[in-house]
Amino acid sequence: MLKSLSKIFTGLALVTPLLINRTLYFPFISGKALTFRLLIEIALLLYLLHLLFSKDVKTELREFWLRFKKPIVICLGLVALLFIVGSIFSTNPDLAFWSNYERGEGAWQVLHYFLFFVLLTTLFRTKKDFQSLFLVAIFSGLGAAFYGLTQIPAFPRPEHIEIITTGDRASGTLGNASYLAANLLFTISLLGYFILRSKSQITQIVLSLGIFFSLTIFFQTGTRGAFFGLILGLLTILISNLFVPTRSTRAKRIILAVLLILILLASFAFITRNSENWSKLPIPDRYLDYQQAVRGIQPRLWTWSSGLAAAMERPWVGWGAENYGYPFDKYYNPNHLGHESYFDRTHNVFLEYWISGGIFLLLAHLATIFFAFRALAKQHKRGVFWSILLGLLVAYLIQGFFLFDVLVIYLNLYLVLAYINAYPHLEKGEDIKISKGQKIVLAGLIALLAINFFIVYIPSLFGLLFAAIGVTLLMSMDFDRESYRSDSLNFVFGGLVLAGILFSIYSTIYLPYRKNILITQAILERSILEKVTANIKAIEFDSPVGDPESVTNLQSFALELQDGIAQNGGQVDEATLRLVLDTANEYHDKYLSILPGTRTTYLNGAANLRAGSTFGIDDYLLRGKKLYEDVVEQFPTRIEFIDVLMKVANLQNDEERYTQLKAQADLLRPDINWPEYTGNPTSSANN
Repeated sequence: MLKSLSKIFTGLALVTPLLINRTLYFPFISGKALTFRLLIEIALLLYLLHLLFSKDVKTELREFWLRFKKPIVICLGLVALLFIVGSIFSTNPDLAFWSNYERGEGAWQVLHYFLFFVLLTTLFRTKKDFQSLFLVAIFSGLGAAFYGLTQIPAFPRPEHIEIITTGDRASGTLGNASYLAANLLFTISLLGYFILRSKSQITQIVLSLGIFFSLTIFFQTGTRGAFFGLILGLLTILISNLFVPTRSTRAKRIILAVLLILILLASFAFITRNSENWSKLPIPDRYLDYQQAVRGIQPRLWTWSSGLAAAMERPWVGWGAENYGYPFDKYYNPNHLGHESYFDRTHNVFLEYWISGGIFLLLAHLATIFFAFRALAKQHKRGVFWSILLGLLVAYLIQGFFLFDVLVIYLNLYLVLAYINAYPHLEKGEDIKISKGQKIVLAGLIALLAINFFIVYIPSLFGLLFAAIGVTLLMSMDFDRESYRSDSLNFVFGGLVLAGILFSIYSTIYLPYRKNILITQAILERSILEKVTANIKAIEFDSPVGDPESVTNLQSFALELQDGIAQNGGQVDEATLRLVLDTANEYHDKYLSILPGTRTTYLNGAANLRAGSTFGIDDYLLRGKKLYEDVVEQFPTRIEFIDVLMKVANLQNDEERYTQLKAQADLLRPDINWPEYTGNPTSSANN
C-alpha cells in the first residue's frame, strides 16, 4: 500500500506544470514549485516507511543498488551535490539554496529533482509503469498547450472566462513561451512513441492529431531556439536510421527522400522569407524574419558575454544558483540600454550550470547527457523510438543554447533519463491497457474539464480535475503486493522520518506559501496605510524564501504611488509620502546585503528621486542621488544610473558633474546623441 501510494504521488509530480494559482505572487511559478516539492516529499516519506516495515527489504535494497550503480544516476547525484556546494560558496547562500518565487530553481529544488529521479528509478520497474508515466506527461503537455490555444487572440471564448496571458505569444500554463515550446518537444516525442507502439489505426490517427495540435501551438510560441532544436532533432532521427543495418533499402530511400524534401522546404522558406504569402499562414514572423532574429539575439549575446566573464572569474565553484544578478551587474554591457536591462539568468543552459556551481557542475551535467547518448546509441537499432529519444536529446541541447532548465524541462528530461537508465532492467510484460472503466472515468473527467472551462471556470477545480486524471492514468501501472512486519524499533525510526518530512513541509513549503500570499495581499490593498502595513507584515514574516521579493514589492509601491499621483494631477500629503518612503528606505537598507543585483536599489533610488524632483522634498533627492552614485562607482558600466544622474545634475544646475557623467556616457554608448547641459533655471539649488 505504502509503495503503491508513493508511485502515485511521484507520478502526479508530472501534472504540476498544469497548475496556475492566481492568488500567488508569480502565479505561473510559485504554485508549481511548492506543489512539486510537496508531492515528492510525501512520496519519499511513503517509500521510506515502506522500506522500514517491508518484510523483503534486502531484496528491495539489492534491486535499488542494481539500478543505482549506473553512470547516469551517479552524474545526476553529482549535479545535485555540486548545486549544494555552489550555494555554500555563493555570494548569497540563502538565495542560492532556497531560490525565490520567480524562478524556484535553487539547490533545494534541484535536490528534489534528483529525489524525483531516484523515486522514478526505484519504484517504476516495468514497461507498463513507464508507459503510464508517459501518458501522464503527454496529458500534462497537451493540457499546457490547450491553455496556450486560449491565449491566442483569434481563439473564440466566452467573455466571462479570464485567461492569464504573458504577451502576444502562446505560453500555456507555464507563463513563458520558451518553456511551453521546450515542453512540447517532449510531448511530441512521447506521442511518437505511442504511435509506434499502437497497432490500432484509430489510436494512431488520434495520436497523430495530438502531434498536429502540439505543433500548431509550438509554432504559436514563436520560440526560435526550440524551432532549431525541433529541426535538428528531426534530422537526427532520420540520419540515425540510415545507419541501422536492419533497415530495408526501401526504408532508407524514403528517409533520404524526406531529408531532401526538408532541405528543399527550408531553402525555399529562406529564399521567399519576405513574401507576403507567408503572413497568410499561422506561422509567426519570428521564424522567417532574419533581421528580427538578429536583433532579438543581440541581448542574449551581450548576456552570454557577461556570463562567460563571470564564469572565468570563478570557474571552480561558480557564483551559486540564482546569483547571476551579481556578476551581471559587474560585467554589465551598456548596449542593454533600450533593451532588457536586468537578467537573472544567462539564457544559456551550459553557462547557467557553470555559473551556478562551477566547471565541475557543468561537466557533471554534460556527462549525464553523454551517458544517455551512449545508452541510446547501443539501443537505437532495436526500433525507431530510440532514434526519437536520440533526436529529443539533440533538440534539448539546441534549445538549451537560448534557455535554461526549469521545472517542466527537469521533469520531462529526468523522466526520459530514468527510462533510459532503467531500460536494461525493466521487467518485460504487456503494453499498458486502460480498462473500460478507466476509459469511462477519463471521458467523464475530460468532459468536466470542458464544462468547467467553457461554462463555470472555477480555477481551483482545474487542479482537482488534473490530479484526478493523473491518478486515473497512473492506476494502469503494475502494483506489487506489499507485506509488512511490526517492529517497535522501526516504529521509532518511522516516527523520526515522519517528523523530519513534516518539519520540511512546514518550513520549506508552508512558510514560503504563507509569505507569498502576504505579498499578494499587500499588492491588492487599496488604502495607502493598509498597503504599508501589509508590506511590513509580508517582509517581517519569517520564511526561507521571499525576503528580496517582499522588499522589492515595497519599493515598487513607493514609486508607483508617486507616478499615479503625478499622472492624475493629484495632491499628496507630505506626511503620508514620508511614511511610505521612510518605510521603503528602512527595509531597503536593512535587506540590502541579500538583494540580488541592483534592480531593487534602482527602484528605491527612483522613488526617492521622484519625491525630490516632483514633490520638492530635497532630502529624498539627495538620498536617491547618493544611491545611484554608489552604484555607478561600484558598477561603472551601469549606464541606466548614469542617464538618471545626468538628469539630476541638470536639475541641480551642477554643470561640472553633468559634464563628467556625459563623458562617461559618451564612452560607454558613443552611438547615442546625449543631450548637452541646459541647467534648470527654476531651481535654486547649485551643487
